[in-house]
Amino acid sequence: MAVPGDTHYVFVCQGKNCLTKGSAELLDQIRKALGAEQAFKVVPFICFGACTASPNIAVFPDRLWYSMVMPEQQSCVIQSILRGEEISELSANVSNDLKELVFRMLRKPLGI
Repeated sequence: MAVPGDTHYVFVCQGKNCLTKGSAELLDQIRKALGAEQAFKVVPFICFGACTASPNIAVFPDRLWYSMVMPEQQSCVIQSILRGEEISELSANVSNDLKELVFRMLRKPLGI
């Protein structure tokens, strides 16, 4: 978990596969839930490349990953994001190599 006061970026994939599985609605729900939380910025992301495990969410710098997030899991995912906790069954669907690549990629434009 990042230090309190840091900005936590919640990236929600908006690639074609993620969109067909509800990522636009997921983005809206997370924005509504975290909108009052100044420490969080919810950002649409073009594609993580984890299309077979869509929809996907990456939280940086916390290095949290959530995949195959179904509408009934949104509340649980949002609470986990707030606590800085991973949900193992939603994190195991994407390879660690891909996660590492995405987190390295996110680091550069954020200047972290």
